[in-house]
Amino acid sequence: MASLSDSNSNSKGLLQTQELHEHDNRGSFDFAFVDADKVNYQKYHERLLQLVKVGGIIVYDNTLWFGTVAMPEESVRESMKPSRVHTIEFNRFLAADICVQISQVPLGDGITICSRLKISHVNLLCAIESKPTEYSSGEMDKQHIL
Repeated sequence: MASLSDSNSNSKGLLQTQELHEHDNRGSFDFAFVDADKVNYQKYHERLLQLVKVGGIIVYDNTLWFGTVAMPEESVRESMKPSRVHTIEFNRFLAADICVQISQVPLGDGITICSRLKISHVNLLCAIESKPTEYSSGEMDKQHIL
C-alpha cells in the first residue's frame, strides 16, 4: 500500500489516497497507518473508509498530542494549540463514527486503532436521522460506508 505519511509534504498523502480511489481499490486494503498533518486527519479517515475492507484496521498516530488533549487550554503552549484543537476534534469525530470501533492506546504520543465495521442500511438511516447536519454537509457520502 502507498504510504499515507510523508515528512516532506503533508498534502502528499491526500493525493495518494485520491490516486488509490481512481484505481478502483475500494475495500481492498487490510491496514492503513496515518501519521500526517492533523488538520487533514478527518479527510484521510473518510477516504480510508472507502479503501479499507470491513474488518480492516486503520491506525492514527499522535492522537493524544503530547497529552495536550487532556490539559486545560491555558496550560498548553501556544505553538501546540492549533494541532491540539484538530486532534480533539478528530477524536470526537472518531468517537461518533458508526463505521468504526475504536481503541485509543496511550502508547507514546497516543495511537487510535480503528476496526472497520459493516454497516447495515438500518444503522445508516438511524445515524442520518440522529445527526442530519453532519450527513447533509456533503463531507460524508452514504456510499462510502455501505
